[in-house]
Amino acid sequence: MSFRAEYRREALERLEGFQPPRSLTDADLAHLPRAVQRYLRVTGAVGRPRVHHVRARWKGRIRSGASSPWMPFTAEQINFVAEPARFFFMRARRGGMPVGVYHAYRSGAATMRVRLLSLFPLVHASGPEMRRAETVTVFNDMCVLAPGALIDPRIRWEERDDRTVRARFTVEPNTIGADLHFDERGDLVDFVSDDRLASLDNGEFERRRWSTPLSDYGTYGPLRAASRGEARWHVAEGDYAYIELELLELEVNGLLLA
Repeated sequence: MSFRAEYRREALERLEGFQPPRSLTDADLAHLPRAVQRYLRVTGAVGRPRVHHVRARWKGRIRSGASSPWMPFTAEQINFVAEPARFFFMRARRGGMPVGVYHAYRSGAATMRVRLLSLFPLVHASGPEMRRAETVTVFNDMCVLAPGALIDPRIRWEERDDRTVRARFTVEPNTIGADLHFDERGDLVDFVSDDRLASLDNGEFERRRWSTPLSDYGTYGPLRAASRGEARWHVAEGDYAYIELELLELEVNGLLLA
């Protein structure tokens, strides 16, 4: 099965029988830190239906290391909040040849697969380390793409100051932590976690500080979101971006897949 077909199957199975949830109200935000409440309001989440799922399309470039060549890519993802589940499908080019990447996170299990020319396997990662790493990614997606989902009871909050909060997100058996940084307007401008694991060339995983600086907020239908971002590894030799993204499309609780 192609990655694209698998992605669509997983999404459509979870969309079957979908009914839009009730709207998010100010009362739903009462337990959140002030900075998170402000963020939900400036992004337009309040008064909109609660988040059941979110779909995003991207373009950008990616590399495997600080000195590796950049590869252009396009990508699409869909996340489901309650399960939680995340399906991310990327098309990239390496040395002029197409590379497909598919991340799947469902029922607490996670896999990452990479194929060259849609046929030849290059990577197939899974297991507890992969599951923990992808739990950080799932929470990051909630913060960046689906702020309305931050009322989730699996999140425990600690207010650091007017612009910084600490969050702990639990999907058994993992609890991961992250610091969220906001600007004076209330926009989320960075997400920093020490619980992300990097996949090494030898197939092992290494814990590293991971951050996702955000910028250039724009409107996507009734929603407001960062249109540009990157993911950075922080290592002893210095931090570097390994992926740069531009958000092309954002849809919350949509019924159709492109």
